[in-house]
Amino acid sequence: MRGKKGLLAEVKDLAISMRQALTEMTDEYYVANAMAKIPQAPSSDLVFIPLQAYLKVLKLIERVQHGKKEIGYEPKSNGNIDYHNLANGTPAEVRNLFTLVVFDTIYPPNLEKEDDSSRR
Repeated sequence: MRGKKGLLAEVKDLAISMRQALTEMTDEYYVANAMAKIPQAPSSDLVFIPLQAYLKVLKLIERVQHGKKEIGYEPKSNGNIDYHNLANGTPAEVRNLFTLVVFDTIYPPNLEKEDDSSRR
């Protein structure tokens, strides 16, 4: 079992990785170069992450890294997305969605089902 300091170090490493990935995904040249390496990818200078979303997520990462909490923020326990608030870019909903994406990426929800079916 990892201690609190170990978990904190892992979260900070994840924040650094996320910041780097977000920076790369807002760079049209980086994206175009990466897509050029995939034969099936359309040739485009498509940028996947809009600048405003990038800035909001960076602010979120900085808060997490420095242990700051948003005033009035309460984490959701049901995992539902409020699309109206998300469309308006409310920090709480951006944080909620970002958390869902990160945890679903690190701990895929169907991983246990896939493991069970592969053992049969």
